[in-house]
Amino acid sequence: MNSKTLLVVDDELESVYNLTRLIQTLHKESTIFQAIDFTSALATASDNAIDIAFLDIDLPGQNGIELAAALLECPIPPIIVFVTASNQYAVNAFELNAVDYLVKPLSVARVEEALLRADTRLKQQQLRQDYTAAVTSSVENSIAGMSKLWAERANGARVLIDFSDIGWASSKDKELFIRVAHDELRVRMSLSELIKLLPADTFVRVHRSHIVNIQLAREIISWDSHSMTLVMGDAGKTEIPVSRSYVHQLKRIAGW
Repeated sequence: MNSKTLLVVDDELESVYNLTRLIQTLHKESTIFQAIDFTSALATASDNAIDIAFLDIDLPGQNGIELAAALLECPIPPIIVFVTASNQYAVNAFELNAVDYLVKPLSVARVEEALLRADTRLKQQQLRQDYTAAVTSSVENSIAGMSKLWAERANGARVLIDFSDIGWASSKDKELFIRVAHDELRVRMSLSELIKLLPADTFVRVHRSHIVNIQLAREIISWDSHSMTLVMGDAGKTEIPVSRSYVHQLKRIAGW
């Protein structure tokens, strides 16, 4: 077991000291925080990345089971090991996916076993995190290198569209549609996801429901300094509203 950060929680100071001493005997390089109740334990976990938490169940106020549930809400939750004077909470403990359940009095051998189990769980989690990060990075890099987008016709046929052919995109009834020449095609993503894919020097979000290809815009109707309408270059001269909160983005990309 490499250096880890641990949290020992027990309302009896003697128990805290005894368990801390046992852990230090086994792993001198580990950093060990101590707490005597729910509030101080949660505060410690909020300020420090805890790898393994040894929790007494019989805490005053909110007990160790409730503390474990709270700790599992941390961005990177610790591995939980319960410590108690009885086994009546064993079922609750393993429902929270605790790695071990120690019954007092504790022995060096039993604590070491719990630490080994926790370390194995940590390694498994790290492997999953590394794999997920690698897959996410690969997908993001692939998307970043794309200049085309899959879209659907009304009959369900899928077509690959060049970004440069998109005139505008509009969100209607929780669905996203793009305008390409004379066709309106559905895209299975949100407007916020789409704008991240499109070239930032060409496409601009002008409304919470609209993205436009500024190169295909033909006219701007300005009603006042903060209200505008874009007239697109299609045969129907489609008008797209520019909401006040997005006017500055349109001015920036258009160089006004």
